[in-house]
Amino acid sequence: MNDTELRQKLQDRQGDMTDSQFARKLGVSVQLWSMTHLGKRPICMTILKAIVKTYPELQQEVFNYLGDYASTPSESHQNRMSAELRKNMRVVIGKVRKWLRT
Repeated sequence: MNDTELRQKLQDRQGDMTDSQFARKLGVSVQLWSMTHLGKRPICMTILKAIVKTYPELQQEVFNYLGDYASTPSESHQNRMSAELRKNMRVVIGKVRKWLRT
């Protein structure tokens, strides 16, 4: 699952809610959601955690996104990701999975 597909799933969930209403529902700032929604910012861990907490049925999509992201990160993500994070993405995914179970 790539950025576009995950953003589309979120836009489907947002429906006719404003960015402010949807950000509040996710528990993130309006600015973070708006920049993510518009593709001006990559989908960050804060948004991913919020998705899973708000929409547990999207957990598998988030895991798929993380798996795809680890194997073929987009250019914008590569530019923003540290070299250490790229090397240890499997560890990060494991920690996210463990965190989500708690």
